[in-house]
Amino acid sequence: MLDASLKRQLDVILDNHRTRTSGESLARGSRAGYQKAFEDFVSVLQTKDPKRSLRSVKDFNPDDLGTYQRHLEQKKIGGGALLKPGSITRSLMGLKAIFQAAYRAKLMPTNIVAEFKPKWHAAEEGRCLTGEEVERLCEIDETYLKHETLLNQFFHIRNAVMFSVQKDAALRAGEVFRLCDEDIQWARKTPGGVVPVLIRESKGRLAGSSETVPLTPWATARLKRYLDVRQRMFQARGLKPTTLVSDKSGKPLGTVLFVNQQGATMDMGGYQQAFRVLSTKAGLDSGYTTHDLRHTRICEWVDAGLNPRKVQHLARHKSVQLTLEKYYHTSEKEIFADLDGLYGTKTDVPAAIPKDLIPSGEVRRALFQHALKAEGHPHDEHVLDRLDRLIEEGEAGLAGLYYTVHETCAKLKIQRTQLYVGWIPAGHIHPLKDGSRTVFLKAEVDALAGLRTTEEASLILGYREKKPTTILRFASQGLLPAIRIGKTMRFKIDDLIEFLKDKNSGRLRLPARVPKMKMPPIGRTGDVFGSASFWLPKAP
Repeated sequence: MLDASLKRQLDVILDNHRTRTSGESLARGSRAGYQKAFEDFVSVLQTKDPKRSLRSVKDFNPDDLGTYQRHLEQKKIGGGALLKPGSITRSLMGLKAIFQAAYRAKLMPTNIVAEFKPKWHAAEEGRCLTGEEVERLCEIDETYLKHETLLNQFFHIRNAVMFSVQKDAALRAGEVFRLCDEDIQWARKTPGGVVPVLIRESKGRLAGSSETVPLTPWATARLKRYLDVRQRMFQARGLKPTTLVSDKSGKPLGTVLFVNQQGATMDMGGYQQAFRVLSTKAGLDSGYTTHDLRHTRICEWVDAGLNPRKVQHLARHKSVQLTLEKYYHTSEKEIFADLDGLYGTKTDVPAAIPKDLIPSGEVRRALFQHALKAEGHPHDEHVLDRLDRLIEEGEAGLAGLYYTVHETCAKLKIQRTQLYVGWIPAGHIHPLKDGSRTVFLKAEVDALAGLRTTEEASLILGYREKKPTTILRFASQGLLPAIRIGKTMRFKIDDLIEFLKDKNSGRLRLPARVPKMKMPPIGRTGDVFGSASFWLPKAP
């Protein structure tokens, strides 16, 4: 509990605080978050020193912020996990805003935030879901609905539709459960079936402002089904629609679209919990968040070759510079390929090659093999067989042989920045052009995805270490083959199984003392596909 005089000061500070982007007073949700962070901050300090008197903002000093940051870095949440860097930064940013506002109001003699200089963590990079993962997450299970009560049917359809709408229109989480029935502009439906949706008072916007985003036929069809089950649930339980009130202006905005079982507005906690339940059921990686749905949709627009200005408008970014820096990446190879297409020698190529001109048998196979080799890909009989089948079946292009950029990142469990800045320039993976899109050969991606990280390999071998060191020792001693990719090491599952067999059968001699030695480079990624030249020094 805050001291009465300190609480009055805090109320005055929050009343006079203005947001940096719009210049307006704090919304109710933001104010509650700032107040909760400050109360937690005071509670930590009083627990550390119960005799300390904290009755005014003047009683705090720069060391208090350091104490609180160390507390957050050691704090454990459900399952024993530590707080994410982003959560720590949000708490510190709330305190920063409060103390800076107090300094401007001359309630403090010095600005303790400027003196302390806390370590701000960079914003976490978004992750992309594959098309298959989105389909599993947003699936409406018809078999399940047949045997469930009306309330369970409502929950199942609502959750699937909420995340469908968020992904389809690239919405932020808070914008989804603040949608109103009146925001869906059914009367303005386009001939192609796209329905405009109003997003009111979104992030950094003024009170009363609104923006329009498109909702595709896939999402609108699901939305109609949700409205039908919501109406039946209201009638069965005798509920009435709830009116949403603006946090900024206090004026009514309309009837809440997505509601809980009482017919009231959902909150962020309920929305995030629904996502965790649904993602677990769909078998998704626990690292995904609701914001990754927005990130996935924007990446799809970028991969489709949409103009950056259009992507900025659809994503509702403040500037096109933000869109370019966060989502558009290029390489020298891509630039020269585009220039070659613009200014290089052009030849007249027919839209479709007549079948009687396509060589057959070994000649065609040799042509495919030379084409793949010219692109820097290893010899792979499975790829050649697939190309042969595509020609025989009359399929156009090389569909089914490639992954898109975000599918590749999801397969390899890396960020787009890692892909463009680390993996591609180093030659670990080779991008190709499919029209205006950047794609990657499936055989190459799947082979890389089959390698195990150091953490995964350590668990497979039965070592429960927070930071794997034993497995690195085995690799440095030449007892376990390893492949270096960038700054990390990867392991083949077959090598791990063989290592376990040798260890358990007693054929493998583990040295008692580990000599200090510098580990030289461990091969290249290309070794995965053939011409293996792993570094295998003899065990001491």
